[in-house]
Amino acid sequence: MLHADRWAARYGFLRELWAGRSRVLADPALEAALRGAKTLPPPFAALLAELLPGGGNQAWLLAHEARPGTGRGRTGPRVAEFDAFEELLAEAPWQVAIVDLARHFVDAANLSRFAARAQSRLENRLETRAFRLLTALAEGAEAGRVVVVTAPGEAAGGLELGLFQELVTQHFPRARIYALALTRAASVIDCGEVTSDEVEDEEADERGPVPLAFDNSLGEDAGFECLIAVVGARDVPAG
Repeated sequence: MLHADRWAARYGFLRELWAGRSRVLADPALEAALRGAKTLPPPFAALLAELLPGGGNQAWLLAHEARPGTGRGRTGPRVAEFDAFEELLAEAPWQVAIVDLARHFVDAANLSRFAARAQSRLENRLETRAFRLLTALAEGAEAGRVVVVTAPGEAAGGLELGLFQELVTQHFPRARIYALALTRAASVIDCGEVTSDEVEDEEADERGPVPLAFDNSLGEDAGFECLIAVVGARDVPAG
């Protein structure tokens, strides 16, 4: 799966949680999709337009960079600067918040030598404002709202599963965890034996139709590209 497909896979899986509900989104992948909206394949463009409809109070985007484009002549979504997240989460009438922590990992080059050796500690992996964001989201979850937190998995240079679970349980009493694994697999299908017209196969009638066999042992080991925590949902997504 291409890198550009990952945000679509993530939001497609979570559709049952956000569709038809007012929502707050904070995700650099969505910002990049908005900037390149004119070149998106039609299914991706349709998903993006559904996620971030123009105008109204249905969706808010917390943008990390300068105001993203919209493309295809659409009016833009309601956009706020990311650093205003505490005010927006406190005042906007949102029902679902989906935030990605990809932009909030600490650059290892900026760590002290001691901290760089202690990469297994959460406080050395994420910026302080990531913890402030999770605290604000926890207040929304306590009020009965749905919160989804995503982060790059270990295969994408992010958190390994245990650290992500620790991060989530520091802020939320209960969450359902999912892992998005992007793998390529080869399928081998047994299509049966064939014979030339000169060979009479007397056993064909006895064998009956050829069964199809599927062997998935040629696939790659699943590497977690994205980790997803769902908080406060009555029904977990089925995908």
